[in-house]
Amino acid sequence: MKNMISQLAQECLLEFANPNGNSALRKPTASNPRNQPCQACGGENLLTPKDVDLGYCCDRCADMHEGISIPGVDFSIGDY
Repeated sequence: MKNMISQLAQECLLEFANPNGNSALRKPTASNPRNQPCQACGGENLLTPKDVDLGYCCDRCADMHEGISIPGVDFSIGDY
């Protein structure tokens, strides 16, 4: 049973673009390309169709909305 859970967890992690990071965006694939705009900032080719279906925005917008700062980036002036 433990091996089955471990295998399922590993397969789930492979679905994410950055499984060890703070991003929830899905990994782009041939059937799920990163070809969709962010609905929040309008940036092109930032999301996959699966990300859009899940209602996600791009990582920069998500970080800004969640209060995560990035050194050297001022979101208030569009410095990204």
